[in-house]
Amino acid sequence: MMLLYGLVRCIASALRYKAKRAHDRAKALYETLQTAFTSVETECKAEEVALGRPVDYTSQLRLMKAFEKSEDSRQRWVRSAERLAKREKLAERVNGFQNARLPYTFGLIDMTVVLRAFEYFGLTPELTLGSIIETVKVWFT
Repeated sequence: MMLLYGLVRCIASALRYKAKRAHDRAKALYETLQTAFTSVETECKAEEVALGRPVDYTSQLRLMKAFEKSEDSRQRWVRSAERLAKREKLAERVNGFQNARLPYTFGLIDMTVVLRAFEYFGLTPELTLGSIIETVKVWFT
C-alpha cells in the first residue's frame, strides 16, 4: 500500500500546487484590474467635477468596461480560492493516512501493481530454475 499511498499523495500534492498557482495568478490579475478600474473611476470623477455635469457616454462606457473586467476577474479569483480550499482539504485528508497501520497483505496490492506495470511495459524477466540458482550463487559469493 505504500506505493499506492505515495502515488495518491503525489497526485494530491500536484493538484494542490496547481490550484495554488492558479489562485495566485487570479489574485494578481484581479488586483491589477481593480487598480485600473480605480484609476478610471478617479479620472471620470475628476472630469465630472471639472465639467460640472456627468461625463459623456464614452467615459461612462470605459468605466463600465473596466468595472466588468474587474468583477469577472474577482469571480474567477473567488472560484479559484474555493478550488484551492478543496484541494488543500483533499491533500490534508490523504496526508492523514500517514501513520495508519495496515496489515502486511496490503503489500500484495503494491506488488501486484508493480508486476502488472512490468508486464505492461514488457520488462518481466524470464525466470527459470537455472537463472534463479545463478542469482542465488552470486548473492552468496
